[in-house]
Amino acid sequence: MTDSLPAKPSLENLRKQAKTLQKAWEVGVPETLARIRSAHPKYTKFTDEHLRAIKPRLTDCQLVLAREAGFESWRQLRVAIDVAHREAADQFIQLGCLCYDDPHYDHRSFHARAKEMLRQNPSLAEANIWAAATPRPFEGISIASQTS
Repeated sequence: MTDSLPAKPSLENLRKQAKTLQKAWEVGVPETLARIRSAHPKYTKFTDEHLRAIKPRLTDCQLVLAREAGFESWRQLRVAIDVAHREAADQFIQLGCLCYDDPHYDHRSFHARAKEMLRQNPSLAEANIWAAATPRPFEGISIASQTS
């Protein structure tokens, strides 16, 4: 993952940013046109007038965002985000699962960290099948106490 991606990158957020960039390009916002020119290899030599005359495509805006984040393509950016989520999901799985064979395993602190990770990034539970199946004793306790 590059340094220009946030700690918890969101593909959905980047898609929204691409749509916002597309709308700003349609309107002809000078700062947006400068971004397009500096990041999109096809439009580096275009003037503002030429860029305003083009109907902006979402794929062009996605490429601009990918290039600004240090990637060659939108696809590469998506893969980096998937990897970032997978790494976080793997950490969540390790913290959330019980370990009976290690006498030094501190269940309470690990579960607290897993709970905090899930609070900060609820999509972790949907990252993969293993994360979805990770037991969440910290949730079970609160659910059990609410039902009694």
